[in-house]
Amino acid sequence: MDLIIEDYLRGKTGYTIPDAALKAILSKRGIESGVYISTLTTEKQELCVADLYVYCTNIPSTVGVTMDAHGGWKHQDGGWQATEADKKNLLAMANAIYSKYGETKIGDTSFKIIKL
Repeated sequence: MDLIIEDYLRGKTGYTIPDAALKAILSKRGIESGVYISTLTTEKQELCVADLYVYCTNIPSTVGVTMDAHGGWKHQDGGWQATEADKKNLLAMANAIYSKYGETKIGDTSFKIIKL
């Protein structure tokens, strides 16, 4: 069974990804919505995944959580929470893909001095 690119990307992470975010990722890579992943090169698929991982690092750390507290008592219901380590791992995975295809890594502030 062949997946469309949006379903493929949603399956790459446990985050809830809005349609607008997916469209922005696809647009950046020159990909139309609704195309089957089998029509895309592995490079395009992986770069979309890297872009998705970067998007996920910018999602708020706590989503859909209801918290009650009174005195020393606390209760948390629903939602999920991402740690800084989770976000670092996503960024590392994205940067590994970017490096593989010769793209600039996110957060890469290094530069090269060239003697003229």
